[in-house]
Amino acid sequence: MSREIRRVPSEWSHPTEPNPHAEFQDSMRRRLGGPVSRLLPPGMVLRFVPLFKDYPEAVARWAREGEELDHRTGFSWDWHLAWHVDGLTTCTCHPGPERIAHPFWRTSAASGEDEAVHVVDADELHSHLKSAWASERPKAADYMPEWSEEEADGWCLYETVTEGCPVTPVFPSAEELITHLAEIGEDASQEPYRREAAEALVAGGGSIGSFVITSGGEFLNSARDADRVGDEL
Repeated sequence: MSREIRRVPSEWSHPTEPNPHAEFQDSMRRRLGGPVSRLLPPGMVLRFVPLFKDYPEAVARWAREGEELDHRTGFSWDWHLAWHVDGLTTCTCHPGPERIAHPFWRTSAASGEDEAVHVVDADELHSHLKSAWASERPKAADYMPEWSEEEADGWCLYETVTEGCPVTPVFPSAEELITHLAEIGEDASQEPYRREAAEALVAGGGSIGSFVITSGGEFLNSARDADRVGDEL
């Protein structure tokens, strides 16, 4: 999904950080005649910190991957075993019947740089993968805070092309978010949605990807044409 509705507290203010590209981006906005942000200070001196959603599920998914790795099962293990130990019978780089065991890339503890390691057997592969897995545990700071249903009483539209940044203010009701989209649109473009599309987007909880090509070959924006995309699926 490239757009999704996130339920947040009515007083929620998404975190920001200094924007190192502020001067260039603001000059491009003025040159192209883009609108001034309603969500950020003038001059693009700040930008939103992209945040994923659902930290508990991310940790649970990470734990499941670790369990599969311990049992040496699952797609990831099978793929790495075939690629790094058994060798694949064909690949785009080395077509033909020859089996080639490809090196495993890891970060060197000494230099901090990437290095290629030729894996001897499944046990060594497991050690490398387990080390990589341990270093990839999701960090709470990269995710939205967790709120109860009672606390998350607001409605906000987020873009998820990045991890997730708001493109509308927070509203106390779905209807007010719909009205904002129909009258103002998203912050970057400030081009109003058709109300039917806004209603479908909010009711559906977000868009299905970024774009959809219909059976007739028409190109639809999954968010701005959310009502029509639903009819095509």
